[in-house]
Amino acid sequence: HLYNAPFTKVEESFNLHAIYDILTYGELRDHRTFPGAVPRSFVPSMFFGFLAFFPINSLEVLFSKDLALASQLLVRMVVGLANVLGLVAVQNAMKRRFGSTAETFYVLFTVTQFHVPFYASRTLPNMLALPLVTYALAWILERRRPRRAIACLVVAAVIVRAEIALLLAPLAVQMLVKRRISLSALVGSGLVSGTLALATTVVVDTYNWRWETALWPELYSIWFNVYEGKSAEWGVSPPWDYILKHLPKLTTFALPLALVSPVASEFLVAPGIFILAMSALAHKEWRFIVYVVPFVNVAASVSATALWQTRNRIFRLILIGGILGCAILSTFLSHVSSLNYPGGTAMQILHQRVPYSNVHVHICNKAAQTGASLFTFRRMEQGWVYNKTEHLTRQDLARGGFTHAVVEDWGAEKDKVWDVLAEVKGFAGVKLQL
Repeated sequence: HLYNAPFTKVEESFNLHAIYDILTYGELRDHRTFPGAVPRSFVPSMFFGFLAFFPINSLEVLFSKDLALASQLLVRMVVGLANVLGLVAVQNAMKRRFGSTAETFYVLFTVTQFHVPFYASRTLPNMLALPLVTYALAWILERRRPRRAIACLVVAAVIVRAEIALLLAPLAVQMLVKRRISLSALVGSGLVSGTLALATTVVVDTYNWRWETALWPELYSIWFNVYEGKSAEWGVSPPWDYILKHLPKLTTFALPLALVSPVASEFLVAPGIFILAMSALAHKEWRFIVYVVPFVNVAASVSATALWQTRNRIFRLILIGGILGCAILSTFLSHVSSLNYPGGTAMQILHQRVPYSNVHVHICNKAAQTGASLFTFRRMEQGWVYNKTEHLTRQDLARGGFTHAVVEDWGAEKDKVWDVLAEVKGFAGVKLQL
């Protein structure tokens, strides 16, 4: 997935560009020009930027040049590795608790689904939080280290994504009811991890956002999106969207198996409460509930194991066919999704066809949203300057001293000032002709 779709979308840009600033300048800059609707925490970006710093700088020294897009791929590899390690932790826990057959089905369900594997290396805040959720699930599966599980979820909720608190709450109650953790241990773990996480995000983000008062980004996000209801400005979906649309899309064949699983009550109740709570919000996206996917796969794997061990030929054919169907669908969706980044492709072509320096490039909003990240830029010392000012006409571009422009189609009207260097087609959709 990483090789097939190396570019990124605008939703990934905050963390991606923060990591770029850390690697390039040693300080955060891009957010001052493009702050976004709400302030986000820089803690995850600083963490992954630190992990990527040594390999990227070592390779740049080794090859004596700016790696540009290769650096973006390395950053994404680091993020992807964090998610893989979390998923592998769940895999190992599955084997220890339910056996090797359940472990195998868990791996098959996970790798043949589309969304988690495709987005695992992307710098969406939800995917940066996912490793903490999967490690917590692994410890819950093993019925040991419950304090670490609680601590992981608390840190994820306080620093990265506040909605994880809606998953943490029912999980904590469930662990208390089943006596997997004592009340004192639960409160102690939550207080210690929560205090440390809160202090970290407030100190780091208040300083980097240059706020005059203390800033807790996730609290601000709750105020903006929930209390003020501003998330509705990005679209409103019906209450049943998560259950009838996004959850089946995320989990595919695993969902019906999970619903009839012998361990459904253990692994689906808390995620179910989480989804119901999230359904109360007007704006809905699949990535807001992506954390439930490993839980569904765990339950589905136990169910699939029970069916497989009956040695019923029909059951086995259904399992094999369902997994193969998911693999084919995932491959198709990966190819289709790779066509969604015309801005990144345009930047790649521009740098290939314009080898000289002293170039001043304007990048339109569409290109910036579909792959033209800072990692696709050449550095200023190489004689390239980039501008992303919005709403410029072609006359503005002609008067602005630009030598090149990456813009949307200007139509059939002949342009006497600009020559077309190359055209990149975007993906409009899938159309079936019968």
